[in-house]
Amino acid sequence: MPSTRARSCSPTHLIDEVSDLIEHVILLDKGRVVLSENADDLRGAALAVSGPPPAVTRFASGKTVLHRKSLGHQERVTVRAVLSESERSRATEDGLQIEPLTLQQLVVHSTTAAEEERR
Repeated sequence: MPSTRARSCSPTHLIDEVSDLIEHVILLDKGRVVLSENADDLRGAALAVSGPPPAVTRFASGKTVLHRKSLGHQERVTVRAVLSESERSRATEDGLQIEPLTLQQLVVHSTTAAEEERR
């Protein structure tokens, strides 16, 4: 009987559709391993934070930044981090909005970060 475990390559636009079936993520970008982790560990390991630029900069200090975007008086940063309740409360008090990332968003931002590293 064939194994029920499958190994496959998936274009990023399909990840959310199958994310509940993924056990381990190995992300290759131009032949380089960018990410190799258990999928359960990755879920909830990254988030997007937006708000006033000075508060976003303070929040992102010391964290792995995957993506940063500014527009007018707002900034949005994507970071690899798991927040404690006190960190989450402090961020909210500073006027920041916190959003979890899907596995697909994490993959996209990880490849973007790898591309920016090569430049």
